[in-house]
Amino acid sequence: MEDFRTFLKGLESLDEQSRYFDILFIYNMIKVKQFVEKKTNYTKTQITTFLIACLKNPEILTQKRIIELLDEFESSENIKLLISYLKDSNAVVRAITAYALSDLGDIRAVEPLMECLNDASEYVRAEAGYGLGRLRDSRAVDTLLRQFKNDTILVQQSIAKGFGLMGNLEVVEPLIHSLNSIDVGVRICIIDALGMLGDVRALEPLIACLKDNDQKVRFIIAHALGKLGDPRAIEPLRACLEDNSKAVQRAASKSIELLKQKDLQ
Repeated sequence: MEDFRTFLKGLESLDEQSRYFDILFIYNMIKVKQFVEKKTNYTKTQITTFLIACLKNPEILTQKRIIELLDEFESSENIKLLISYLKDSNAVVRAITAYALSDLGDIRAVEPLMECLNDASEYVRAEAGYGLGRLRDSRAVDTLLRQFKNDTILVQQSIAKGFGLMGNLEVVEPLIHSLNSIDVGVRICIIDALGMLGDVRALEPLIACLKDNDQKVRFIIAHALGKLGDPRAIEPLRACLEDNSKAVQRAASKSIELLKQKDLQ
């Protein structure tokens, strides 16, 4: 765990964006490390409260080893404690808490996260939007659709990613109508979500987007068409085998093989 100390020191940065991305990275890396090493079993509440403490008082990192510090924080999953942090004055605290709550997978977090969609910080709104998708609760669909139309690029991307995980087909048509977004990142998130949702209403709109000028968009579409499972995409994908991007060619080839296999079943 001591190899995280450098990253944790980055939480002292005055730049809110840096602190936001650093804390998300550290949270997930601690989870990955304990999974790989199988030596510890820190709860999501424990990791989150530890990181919040580091944000609020970076000096604690000079006092003890990280493993000793983690052991001092509550080891049980405490959703009420986490929800209380959504009212913290520090936006990065609220953002990592929103992420942790969705990671916990407890539907008691749905309403608190819906309230976070009104937060002044786009980082908090982004994590709330993505988190509500992860929780897969239909109560949030209408609110998320309204937010998706009117919020910043970062929040739109996060909500679109969440829609892909949510599995609710009510979002398919609104996502299709948003395929012409001027932001490449938003378009990519929408396309990926449509592929994950697997609704064939997205077939023709996605095929039409295969002529997009951005190769990253064409690459994601080639993948998404394979996920839809409709053999009508095979011929348009064959045209992608002549794309000037090798990545697009490989994605199209893989999806064609996938669709052929499904067509034989």
